[in-house]
Amino acid sequence: MARFMPEAHFASNAADDIQLLPLRFERLDDHRYLVANLVGDVLFMSVDELDRITSLAVTPGDGLYERAFSKPLRARLLQTADRAQEPDVSAAIARPSAS
Repeated sequence: MARFMPEAHFASNAADDIQLLPLRFERLDDHRYLVANLVGDVLFMSVDELDRITSLAVTPGDGLYERAFSKPLRARLLQTADRAQEPDVSAAIARPSAS
């Protein structure tokens, strides 16, 4: 009889399995930053949160991990589901005729 794998089988070590995506940040005051990804999604973060994001010291379920995922600031290594697929433009490229 087939069984489901235990939940632990699907868990990953967040610190080893994620990478930081390009971001920009601007200090708003002594305690807050405005953090933006490349497409302009923004988050307000405390100094501690920005330090945790940039050092990848986040784990699933801690809230900050989910916030960083919702506004693509980080991605899992080898993750393909969130990446845009490059369109196949080979058919659209005009080929010179052999006349």
